[in-house]
Amino acid sequence: MNKELIKKYAAEVYDEIVEYRRYLHAHPEVSMSEGETTKYLASVMEKNSVSYTLNPAGHGLIARIQGARPGKVLAFRSDIDALPIQEETGLPFASENPGVMHACGHDCHMAILLAFGLVMARHPELVEGTVVLIFQPSEEKYPGGASPMIKTGLLDDVDAYYGYHVAPELKTGEIGCNDGPVMASPTTFWIDVKGKSGHGAKPQDTVDPVVIACQIVIALQTIVSRSVHPCDHVVVSCCQIHSGTTENVIQENAQIVGTIRTYYDSTLKLVTDRMTSIAENISKAMGGSAQVRYEYSYPAVLNPADHAGLIRQAAAELGYTPLDDLYPSMVGEDFAYYLLHKTGGHFFLGVGGDCSGTYYPLHSAFMCPDEKALAVGCEMLLGIYELALRK
Repeated sequence: MNKELIKKYAAEVYDEIVEYRRYLHAHPEVSMSEGETTKYLASVMEKNSVSYTLNPAGHGLIARIQGARPGKVLAFRSDIDALPIQEETGLPFASENPGVMHACGHDCHMAILLAFGLVMARHPELVEGTVVLIFQPSEEKYPGGASPMIKTGLLDDVDAYYGYHVAPELKTGEIGCNDGPVMASPTTFWIDVKGKSGHGAKPQDTVDPVVIACQIVIALQTIVSRSVHPCDHVVVSCCQIHSGTTENVIQENAQIVGTIRTYYDSTLKLVTDRMTSIAENISKAMGGSAQVRYEYSYPAVLNPADHAGLIRQAAAELGYTPLDDLYPSMVGEDFAYYLLHKTGGHFFLGVGGDCSGTYYPLHSAFMCPDEKALAVGCEMLLGIYELALRK
């Protein structure tokens, strides 16, 4: 790998990376509403004579940089949507859209991919085959934007996909990339409990669904601790309980809403089977009944070992710190669909500076990544591309 040349190219576009990131940060749009963001990305493509196709499945676009020499078709993906969060950073380029913020760092993702594309467009001698830049909408909102983009057929010739996500808990210069489990598959559940309503002063004449729901919540905690293999990665969180409208009426119904996070289909089946059994049998034992519903979301992101190793090799050769022992994240990410479509890898880009002070995590109204890490991200894409050509 030509480390010096890669660093030179990334340095040449650094000011543009910052410019792009700050503009995009100031103009965020939530999932399925990324029209102005798409126009801005298209304007950058046009200004730099990069061919692109607007996403026929929604907002976003797919750009292609064709090399003079034959070679692989390698795709790099950035998500483009923001979150419904009121920004509290106080930055001079803070969000101008009330209640919307790039609190998950997708502004950084876009800026890095734009800069990588500019290097490739300005130095066509680097390109063998085709470089594909995917600016994907709606990562934050199920069913997501990845699967619809794949179904357009515009990516059928891709040989491998590479994705990344900023990580404020990692120092700038740290690159996290595990083999296997990277991000989990989310499943939402609803447990509808039915009892018998009545006066709050006469509980003996009722079947209290709130008491049943509380017993279910406690019992569900035993699934992870007593039914799942200790080395598996599973989360079962009850995040809402709803019942009642006043202080002296025991209602007929209560509802529990929550999330399950797993990595493997067999584990998810075990968890949902146990959850349904627990809810139905506790309710029955207490004189009520329960129905459990599930909404299955993105599959898990599982890194093939060879591509994860390639990413870590790129980090090491560029002088950064590759990490392969991160705890798998239990958040969901629709990049999983790209890895199911073909192959590739995903990594976490440290943006926490030196992590000497308090950092604000993803989805925080105060999240503020280290902009110096954007150059690291651009270098990583250049390095991954060079190694992937030879793979």
